[in-house]
Amino acid sequence: MSRLSSLRLLESYLEDFSSVIEESNRLHEMEVSSEDSDYEVRKSLQKITKFLERNDDGEDFDELVDEYTRLQKSIKTLDPSEYEYNRSPNVTKNQSKNEALSSKKSVRFNDTLEFSQDDVTPPFKPYRDDVVDDADDAATAALFEGRTTQEENDAASIDSSSNTELFIQHQQTLVQQDDHLDSLARSVRRQHGLATDIHGELEDQNILLDDLENQLDSSDRRLSKGQRRLHKFERMAKENSQWLTIIALIIILVLLLVVLN
Repeated sequence: MSRLSSLRLLESYLEDFSSVIEESNRLHEMEVSSEDSDYEVRKSLQKITKFLERNDDGEDFDELVDEYTRLQKSIKTLDPSEYEYNRSPNVTKNQSKNEALSSKKSVRFNDTLEFSQDDVTPPFKPYRDDVVDDADDAATAALFEGRTTQEENDAASIDSSSNTELFIQHQQTLVQQDDHLDSLARSVRRQHGLATDIHGELEDQNILLDDLENQLDSSDRRLSKGQRRLHKFERMAKENSQWLTIIALIIILVLLLVVLN
């Protein structure tokens, strides 16, 4: 992967990261649960940090590294300190070396100009490229091929790491969902057990109410029977009241006759 491609890819990562942070901060301000958003933020932090660790090799990345640091400071939902990117001493060393080489090239160029202005006597000779041995050519090709292969392996490693982390996150999400489903199933079973117990108690109460109803029906029948007997006795008493009066008068008369004699 060339340096230009790395820079463009990093710019794309930072744009996506900025969008993810804005969405996460918006959900945080609305006091809405943002677990998925936090996961996306962590994923972007890991991806960009690993990318910089593998590809940051000098001043071309200065502006993008500063932008990444600024975006990290704007996160409100979690602490990004564990993903903080610190440039390795090799990057600083390479940057200083590049500056020194640039300065040296500039000095040599000036010396060449001064020499060409002062010295006019040497005859003109046509310029010829240096002859390169086949062995040097093969070594150079192998060097560039090895570097390209290493860069491709680094990019593949980043993608593989991202895919592995994504797979692990999905597995953790599935495990959490399974736990929630198990908890829900246990709750449903408890509710079913309570409903069964309530159903049994209602059946017992229904049986008691049936027994009470039967007892009330029996008492009502006995009361009705006693009431009919009272009505019958009352009717018979009314019918026989005259005979009783006559008998009572006869008894009184007999007693008077006995007493008077």
